[in-house]
Amino acid sequence: MKDRDDRAWQPLEYFDVARLTAPHGVTGELRAISLTEVPGRLEALKQTRLRLADGRLEERVREVRLRPAGTRYLVRLEGCSSREQAEALRGCCLTLPREEAGPLPEGRWYVSDLIGCRITCSERGEIGRLFEVIEGVGSDIWVVRRPQMKDILIPILSDTIVDVDLTGRRILLRLPEGLWEIYGS
Repeated sequence: MKDRDDRAWQPLEYFDVARLTAPHGVTGELRAISLTEVPGRLEALKQTRLRLADGRLEERVREVRLRPAGTRYLVRLEGCSSREQAEALRGCCLTLPREEAGPLPEGRWYVSDLIGCRITCSERGEIGRLFEVIEGVGSDIWVVRRPQMKDILIPILSDTIVDVDLTGRRILLRLPEGLWEIYGS
């Protein structure tokens, strides 16, 4: 059965591609971490709208320049020319319009589209809702929020995902053997 969250869901128009972590120097430059797996995506970014720390999308489009700095990036944003202005942008994200992101290969989904989906398994029925995806070394870990219970952490292996229905906001999983017993539910 669908609830209010399912009916109201719309895919994001803009994807977060980098998070601004701290000012760098005194001229308004910022350090950033990449949130995209697509090689060259950040280096090619010329304009962006900021997703503010409270989740709202900034109205204006800003010119942006990024350059690699080790495993991170240094960012120069239009309208940010002092350390104080840069500090005010800490925690904001650079975004990319969905239409510029391009399609994903079969069996891949944008995390923002998965968050909030109902998680089910054939043995247990509905387990809860996908709350967060933690990027892991060997596999991602899905944090599933369950009503009046502890969250359950599910490692996403090659055979874990059985079906994804974004329109119906439902994901069918095959839970790894013994996982349910760990949580005592």
